[in-house]
Amino acid sequence: MEEPHKRIRCIRSALIALTSAVHSHQDQTLYRVRHKFEDGSDEHLAVKKLVNDIYSDCFAYRWLIELRHVMLHVNMDAFTVSMTARLHGDATIELGMSRYWMSKSSGVMKKAYKRTELEAMTEDPSVLDMIKDLQPAFGWLQDKIDAIMYPSAEVVRKRCNSSRPDQAIHRTARTLRTSDRVRLHQTLPHAVVLPAGSKSPDLCRSAWGE
Repeated sequence: MEEPHKRIRCIRSALIALTSAVHSHQDQTLYRVRHKFEDGSDEHLAVKKLVNDIYSDCFAYRWLIELRHVMLHVNMDAFTVSMTARLHGDATIELGMSRYWMSKSSGVMKKAYKRTELEAMTEDPSVLDMIKDLQPAFGWLQDKIDAIMYPSAEVVRKRCNSSRPDQAIHRTARTLRTSDRVRLHQTLPHAVVLPAGSKSPDLCRSAWGE
């Protein structure tokens, strides 16, 4: 019995780390733009709108942010784990966001659109599907932020000296899939859509037509 509990503890730690990184990126981005320019400047308002837009438009971004809040302030085990034993090889693990614990969050239930979205879910959505869907949307977001924050020369220099947030998310997702043999399960037909050549891409299109 120790092995499954050990794996669950590892999953819990990885989820806290990843969702906190997404939240920290939001906070630090807004701090940096205020520090470089001014509070209420055109640049600050433009970056703030980008952050608000990805929260509103992207199922994965929105619910990973909310999952962090619930895990930190309501219950650390606000996720579901289903393990299937195998005769040969490691067990298969399916990882979901617990609708039960999300419904205990006042931050979710007091907002009609989030409450309606949560209540419409027929299954606990796959956390790894959300991480996978977030990666291209996060990359698009960072490109837009860089375009506002830095002149072209600065962008080249900065990217040579640091890794992108979407790359860090990819590494964390890969770690979860590899170390725990987590299988993606299709609980909701949501997917990231980034049309070629689109100036204002539909970051995430979910089952509710977002």
